[in-house]
Amino acid sequence: CLDIVCGLWAGQPFSFDGSHYQVHSTEFPTIGHVVQEPRVPIWCVAALGHERSLVRATGWDGVIPQVLDGTGGARQPHLDEVGALRARLDADRPGDDVDIIVEGTMSEHSPAAFADAGATWWIESMWDALPEHSPVAAAHDRLTEGPPDAR
Repeated sequence: CLDIVCGLWAGQPFSFDGSHYQVHSTEFPTIGHVVQEPRVPIWCVAALGHERSLVRATGWDGVIPQVLDGTGGARQPHLDEVGALRARLDADRPGDDVDIIVEGTMSEHSPAAFADAGATWWIESMWDALPEHSPVAAAHDRLTEGPPDAR
């Protein structure tokens, strides 16, 4: 799958003929030259507690951990779950800088606590702003608050 993604990003035209996937000659919009080598990082969602999902995601550059709640929904991981994921990544891929990306809101969580547990990126998610009258205004208000502090 990495061959397909990187091939599509590299330029046009692109085609691929593999045992599971085929891409016919296409003119996918290229992202052009990027600073990151060998490519832009790829972050994958992993369902913690589901080995196949976890193995697939941990083979990439970053993991966005989710915990399935058993009712068809998902929740953000707790600090101990992020810590266990960091320990696994450090054991399975020593020397690799695999990111752990956690999303949430500063009003409910401490980005600093997640960093201490092993997360390397915090995404301030505002899913609850979507049904608001002006989600753009809500995002603007959040941006004017500035970056997370050391809470």
